[in-house]
Order: sequence, then structure tokens, then C-alpha cells
Amino acid sequence: RHGLGLSDLSPGPKEPLHRILPEEIDQIVAMAKSQEYVDLSHRIMAVTAWDKGLFQASFSTVYRVLKERNLMTARGPGGAHNGNSNAPVRKDLTGPNQRWCWDISYLMTFQKGVYLYLYLLLDEYSRKTIQWRISWQQTAEESRLLLEGGYRRVGAFDGFGKTRTAQFWESRHLHHAFGDVSTPGQGWLPPPPATDRLPAVPLQEPTRRQRLEWETELLDFTASGHPLELYDHIAWDTYCPVNKLAHHVGQQIVTCGLIIEQRTHHQITGEPMKFLTLADWTGIVETELFAPTYRNYGLATIRYPVLEVTATVEPFENGRGFSLRVLRAGKPRQKFDAQSGNVGLSVITGSC
Repeated sequence: RHGLGLSDLSPGPKEPLHRILPEEIDQIVAMAKSQEYVDLSHRIMAVTAWDKGLFQASFSTVYRVLKERNLMTARGPGGAHNGNSNAPVRKDLTGPNQRWCWDISYLMTFQKGVYLYLYLLLDEYSRKTIQWRISWQQTAEESRLLLEGGYRRVGAFDGFGKTRTAQFWESRHLHHAFGDVSTPGQGWLPPPPATDRLPAVPLQEPTRRQRLEWETELLDFTASGHPLELYDHIAWDTYCPVNKLAHHVGQQIVTCGLIIEQRTHHQITGEPMKFLTLADWTGIVETELFAPTYRNYGLATIRYPVLEVTATVEPFENGRGFSLRVLRAGKPRQKFDAQSGNVGLSVITGSC
């Protein structure tokens, strides 16, 4: 103003000359409400707009526009929480695979302000990891892929008749053919072309043992097979089987079994003892470790999931069954031990 403002201190322009235009405000609001960008923060929105040439605005400007229009809260289909709904009922958990929980963690990179995102799916009871994935994006699509991978890994889709490898590649094909499931339309309803064609690369289907290990890790039991299939390295044929223990009442035997149940108890003297339920390929038997035995071999019942026990077969008072009074417990014999001849007298003692 030719120096007049300096002489009489008259105010300058009421609005800054570089203020954001109404058209740019409309573009910011439209981008924030778009389903494609509904999960982005104001910072990521600004950078994405720069890259795509939608508008030029600073982080603070985008934040101010979203704040004025109440768009800094959840913008997805669920909307913001109104504060009036009841808290969800969280039932007590009694075992694994009853309720899952998930979380997204920020992983630092060598560039300031740029992060990787760790998606983690956990079983809330056992706290075991069901599925995880790392991505550069924090989107609903990545969350869907995390949940889908968890379902596939626990065998939730096995009933459809396809292998898990085929399920994975068909899912990838659907994603690339029709894009994000959150986009408008019904692109996932028509059958996609050539979903039966797997990539022309060597594929390896999980072995039966791998599937059993995954099921045990996630569910704490083998859903598609016998749990003892995971312990094929044990020399089961060198032990007295459970179904023949009834022929040795009053005798001392050596048997072996998977611990499927255990509980501690206190004797009249106050000393702890332990009850174990063991299972082999032929049956299930109850055992007792009284205080002296539990004091000497209690650690072995925790260390070894499959336990070798030297015990006396004791009948019930009514004569309608028996249990094993454990004298010693420890690590079971391996097959390679039996093949090398290092089986010792315990094999003879335990034979039936």
C-alpha cells in the first residue's frame, strides 16, 4: 500500500492472501468422506493428495478443516460412537478359539514419520498368535486379509473341499480381479474367470504334520487327526499298552502316555500330590503321584507332554477298575534308542 500502512498504522488485509479456497475445502471434505480414504489420518490424507495432485494443503490446514466438520472421528460405515450404546457382554472364556482379538502396531523405519504397520491376530484365551502381517498401509483391506488368513490357517474353509494353498491363491485372484471389497458394487458376486488356475510356480501344500502342529498351536488340540501322530518319534511298542494293564493288577509295569489332564491336590498331611490322565494309542488311564513321588518327579510332569511312568497297577475297592500308583516318571524312550539297542531292562519290565 505504498507505505501508508507504516505511517498511519492502518490495518492490512482482513484475510491472508494465501488462504485456502472454498473449492479446496470442498476437495478436502470430499476426500475425507470417500470410501477409499476413510481410514487415513489427516497427515496421510495431505501427503496422498499431494502425490495425486488433488490439492495442496498443509497438515494443520487439513486437520482444521476436518475438525470444523467433525470428521476427525471414525468416518467408516460404522460411524462415530454416540456414547449411548451398552457395553458388549464379554463372556468368560473356558478354552482357546472362543474369542480372537487383534491390534495394529507402528514399526519405526529409518525415515522419520514413516512407519510400517504390524497387524496381529491373537487368541484371547491362550494368547497365541493366529496370524500376522506387515504392511505399509493402515486400511480396512489389510485387516480383512489378516482375518481371512487366520480363518484359513485354522481350517475354517477346509469344508469347501479345496486345499489351503488353492484357497490362498484364489483369494489373491479375487482381490486383484475385483479390488477392495469396500468399493461400491457387487463385484464379488459374479464368478471370477479362471480361479482354478494356480500360478505357474512350484507350490507346496502343508503336510499332515504341519496341519496338526498348526491346529495344536491355535486350538490346543488336533482337529483333523489323533494327537499322538505328533509323537511318532516315541518307541510306543516298547511299553505296556493301556488296554493290557488290566492283566497286570498288583504288578509293576512301565507304560507311556500323553498327558491329557492333570490336577493337584493336598493330602491330609498338607503335602501336594498330583493326578494325571494318560492316553496312548489303545486307551486312557488314571494315575496318582503321591507326595514323595511328586516331590521327586513333579518337574517331569511339566517338562514332558508325553510321560514315561513306572507304576503299580492298583485295583479299585469295588473291583471294577484300576489306577496306576506312579513310582517313577521321566522322559519317554525314542525310536532311535530302541533301534540302537539302548533300551535297557525297562523294556523287559514294561512288556506285557
